[in-house]
Amino acid sequence: MKLAITGAQLRAARAFLGWSARDLAKRCGVSHSAIARAEKIDGPLSMQARNLNSIRGTLEKHGIEFLDSNGIRLLGDRC
Repeated sequence: MKLAITGAQLRAARAFLGWSARDLAKRCGVSHSAIARAEKIDGPLSMQARNLNSIRGTLEKHGIEFLDSNGIRLLGDRC
């Protein structure tokens, strides 16, 4: 089972990659408004599994690793 992603992790992942919320929306095919709503949540994200999996997959493809301590790290240079 994959770890839950929090709004803070999502914001941090974008910051690590230097992406705006619109950049992420274009790359993962999830609406900008859904991403903006998700980033306002302090705890685990509550959204459609399809959207969450798309966001997670896109960020992981570009080197983001989600940690169980509610942190993230950037693996290598995959931007």
